[in-house]
Amino acid sequence: MWAGGASKAWASAGEARFKIEEVAGHRPIAVAVMNGVPLKMMVHSNAALFLQVGHGLASRIGVENMHHHGQYGIAAVGRLSNLGRDEGTIKSLKVGSSNMENVPASVFETPTAATYGMLGLGWINRSRLVIDYRNNKLFIEPTPQTITTLKQELVKEGYAAIPMQETLGKPFTVDVTIGEATRAMVVSTVAELIIDSAFAEAAHVGAGDKVGTFGGPKGATGGVYSTAAPVELRIGSWRSGPTANGTLEDTYTYSGETRPVDPRQALGGALGGDFMIKHRAVIDFGNDLLYLKK
Repeated sequence: MWAGGASKAWASAGEARFKIEEVAGHRPIAVAVMNGVPLKMMVHSNAALFLQVGHGLASRIGVENMHHHGQYGIAAVGRLSNLGRDEGTIKSLKVGSSNMENVPASVFETPTAATYGMLGLGWINRSRLVIDYRNNKLFIEPTPQTITTLKQELVKEGYAAIPMQETLGKPFTVDVTIGEATRAMVVSTVAELIIDSAFAEAAHVGAGDKVGTFGGPKGATGGVYSTAAPVELRIGSWRSGPTANGTLEDTYTYSGETRPVDPRQALGGALGGDFMIKHRAVIDFGNDLLYLKK
């Protein structure tokens, strides 16, 4: 049983295409058909839920068995939504040629909730998803033969296979070194390369100009800064080369979570969609592997 009492039932698996759209950074957008209604959905690997829609879209598609789960979600940066968070069930979900029945849905507001929902970590894990940024393609519950063929293709193209760490119900991570400091960073499918402010300090990465303001899901706000100079990321034997498109922010203030006392236990930020696009990444969530071009 999934959260919210929904049972899962696979009718088929398959493939789907996605488009990259600019939504606070670049994000992969796939069309999902829910109860017969097509909607734009971000494939969002650091959203710890099965799928999300706003209250307006939930009414449109007919989310059932709704029950309230307290205060969560924002109407705008720094402004909590008064609608809170609800959990419910969607009878049918179709993405590409893949079909599911009776899936859990989280219903809360985001600044883009009128246009976009999210396919989160629960859907990604259940689908054993592979997301291919080279070809804008999703493999949903791929067969062993599909995975073998893909691996052979990536080896020929000179990709490094980097093991990801997985903790149940939490985003996938890889260990990233900047300078002499190493932290686990989230393997994120969306938005920018984000370096947590404490990791940046430990790695002696200076802050440049203020480039924006973040708005966390619990109402927190804070500054977003460019890096003062390009940084190089090292992930195992892989090297990014100097990259200038990273941003710095306090990711724990953003999420509203408590920062660990031991800084080495804290997350160092997120390798976001912009990073994945630049390096033509392939992420195999089912086998815990991140592929990056050498």
